[in-house]
Amino acid sequence: MPGIIYDIKNLTMYSRLAIKILFILTCLVSVGLCQNYSAKDLLGQKGFPRAQVDSLIRYKVIDKHALAASYYEKSSIPKLAAYLIEPAQNDFEKARAIYRWVCDNIKYDALAYATNTITYQSTLTENVLKTGRTVCSGYSSIFGDLATEAGLEVVSIGGIAKGAGYKLGQKIDESNHAWNAVKLDGRWYFIESTWGAGGVSGTRFIKKFKESYFLPAPEVFVYSHFPDNPKWQLLEKPFDLSDFQTSPHVRCKASILDVKGFEKYSGEILVKDTVDLVFNCPSDVYLSSYISLASGKSISGNFTFVKRGEDGIHVFARFPGAGRYVLTINGRTHKDHSGEHVADYIVKPDWRTSMPDPFPRTHRAYENNAVSLEYPMQGRLRRGSSTKFKIQVPKAEQVAVILDDEWIKLERVKETFSGKVILDLKGSSIILAARFEGEEVYDKLVSYDVR
Repeated sequence: MPGIIYDIKNLTMYSRLAIKILFILTCLVSVGLCQNYSAKDLLGQKGFPRAQVDSLIRYKVIDKHALAASYYEKSSIPKLAAYLIEPAQNDFEKARAIYRWVCDNIKYDALAYATNTITYQSTLTENVLKTGRTVCSGYSSIFGDLATEAGLEVVSIGGIAKGAGYKLGQKIDESNHAWNAVKLDGRWYFIESTWGAGGVSGTRFIKKFKESYFLPAPEVFVYSHFPDNPKWQLLEKPFDLSDFQTSPHVRCKASILDVKGFEKYSGEILVKDTVDLVFNCPSDVYLSSYISLASGKSISGNFTFVKRGEDGIHVFARFPGAGRYVLTINGRTHKDHSGEHVADYIVKPDWRTSMPDPFPRTHRAYENNAVSLEYPMQGRLRRGSSTKFKIQVPKAEQVAVILDDEWIKLERVKETFSGKVILDLKGSSIILAARFEGEEVYDKLVSYDVR
């Protein structure tokens, strides 16, 4: 299932045994024995980052072909595999066609999961193909059989996954999921077609294709998938179970965006004042963040802020009191309309007697142009005060502080704009705006409240 977590404690002894048998059989039937590969060999055959192989895959061509498979092609695994790989020019395109078809045509049997009526027969490839419905081990089986028929080397992997129903900080210690590893051009890559197909809500499967579960980086994948055999982490320094249980909840979107730095912080952070997490990612990737209570209750106010520095992207967070919070980090490229979930951390701040100052509000132009605010970093400024401003705005010709109808231009030194401004205004807000090269109008960068 896309992100399913089996509630082992609430299952009968028979159901618990049946589920364990399903995971064991998944690794043995149809797709080969995981034990045939040594850890040393696997590390030597570890795949390249997704960005390095994207140029080898004609996504539009392969996806369009895979989604057009007719009823006749779906009548058997050999016919379907032969059809899917017709336009493929390499192993990567073969794997892509199979992944895209499986994600589009197989539904997760959420009702069987919810009612504990999963059967081994329902996970066999011939039944999955016939019914178009299964659970995680069935997804793994049909991907494996199609890949084998296509001439690819593939294994099915059983282990622990942090999927739907997982709560941040939850300690899961029994296998509950299955996925694949496939060898492409002599190197191993992960495939998670169950989660790539969509998600669940109660007993309903919600179809939603997820790009990020196709060839995710091992360094990211391990935060959500812990294989029973540690060699299938494909890491030089594998996680142990304790590492997995106490790690942040990192999503595979981080692999697509090439965000790095999660290993520097525990999944639960103790802080006295302000959290400052530093990540590294490409220049066209922007991170955003927000905090909520661990209970799920949202918190209003600008208690997080993101800025670029020489050492990476800083994610700052402040908290309105003692308690247990979740710091959520989203990521997107400049082409995306909205961010997708990248990671969650639990944060436990010390008690404070007063509400901390919020951060300033940022606008789209701030996010899209690699802007970095130096100061002021507090979101509320004092009316009538003499306030220093400093901000780095690449490719900007002018930056101005807007007080009511008055525009005060900051001095420019290369990409840095700075100046001291007396906050003499009638209104309740101040705006920092920039005019970029070749543009006639100003774009909002940062907004402040005035009190």
